Amino acid sequence: MWGLGAKPLAEYEAEPHSAQTDKVQIVVSKAYRSLNYGAVMQAYYLAEEIKKRFPDVSVEIVDYMSKKMNRYYKMITLYRGKESLIHLRERIEMYKAFQKGWDELPLSDKKIISDDYEMVMKNINGKYDILISGSDAVWNFSKRGIPNPYFLIGCESSTLMSYAASCNGLAVSSFSDIASSEKEYLKKSFSAFKYIGVRDAQTEMLVKYAAPELKVYHNCDPSLLAGDLSPIDRKALIDKLKKKYRFDPNKPTIAFMMSNLNGNFRAQLAKKIKEKYGEKYQTVSLYSYNKYADIPYIADLTPQEWSIIFGLFQLTISKYFHGTMFSLLNRTPVIAVSAEKSIDGMPNKISDALERMKLSDFYFSTVNSESVDWTMLMNKIDECLSMKMSSTIKNRISCGLDKERRCAESFFVTLGEVIADRRKSVD
Repeated sequence: MWGLGAKPLAEYEAEPHSAQTDKVQIVVSKAYRSLNYGAVMQAYYLAEEIKKRFPDVSVEIVDYMSKKMNRYYKMITLYRGKESLIHLRERIEMYKAFQKGWDELPLSDKKIISDDYEMVMKNINGKYDILISGSDAVWNFSKRGIPNPYFLIGCESSTLMSYAASCNGLAVSSFSDIASSEKEYLKKSFSAFKYIGVRDAQTEMLVKYAAPELKVYHNCDPSLLAGDLSPIDRKALIDKLKKKYRFDPNKPTIAFMMSNLNGNFRAQLAKKIKEKYGEKYQTVSLYSYNKYADIPYIADLTPQEWSIIFGLFQLTISKYFHGTMFSLLNRTPVIAVSAEKSIDGMPNKISDALERMKLSDFYFSTVNSESVDWTMLMNKIDECLSMKMSSTIKNRISCGLDKERRCAESFFVTLGEVIADRRKSVD
């Protein structure tokens, strides 16, 4: 059961003071130096929202990455399969663009790259008043292992909170497959949190499985805290795309955001769209190379440029959660294709979010990739393209986003209380 805060935030905000500031530590979900637009932007918007609501509070993001993830991201920076090896120059350009995005984050002065849990905790424990784990897949322990810093065990001298934490991608088909030792570890972790905010139904179920007595709140992904991106001026971005990629801003555009892992489906989709809409629409590919698109690979976008480029499209077809969310933030129709399997029959992260926003018609499952209903998918594309200029669809998107954003308030109310209590204890 999702919970919502009842009191207005203003009741908990303290008067600014100069003698003492509270350090709010945000523990970022994925390694922020990954080539993942959503991972960077969700961290950015959560930090910005906290700073906006509590302007006299110090906000930092732990500059932490495990050695394993550091090696992994260095590897995929330059190589993500044969196609990326061929387009090595573009991958390097992408890496440089991401570096500009990372520079926008309020990172801690100290960088921590380590697999030594105790050493990581030693560098965090006792140094901050409040520690926040989230957002994104911080609680995917099948990928990160146990123990790991995102569960914050050993940091109980700080007030512990999570915001929109997720276990997405957890390599189990049922929570009953979780080992008893892992379950006990989760229970110990969750029980120490002042506030548990999760992003999706699967993660709520995980918490309830480990510690059924605890209250769990639903939070929207931090990217949705950005507000409406549709009015933003994109002139500089358009000029860049015209010069380098011969992008035609006057021609309707369909964008793909797929991975190389979507190979056969990705190729078939692009070819079918080109056959049906090739004369009227131009197609572009973000994040990975797609030789069937008119612009096969826009590689050198900063995360900030990527967040607003969706406003140039008539339709986005994305396999990524944040590709879906940022399309909506730009008021652009999106078809969210997903092959993610569920845990205990719970919806995956994309279908879960769209269902809550009453936008489930934007979702298309490709779990059975060998038997895709192409007629249904092409009809859905037709429908979305007809919606672009429709005030009805824009209103639906706006209403859905507003509904989901309200789920953030319980977190900020509690954060306001914690900050006020911390200041009282100092005074």
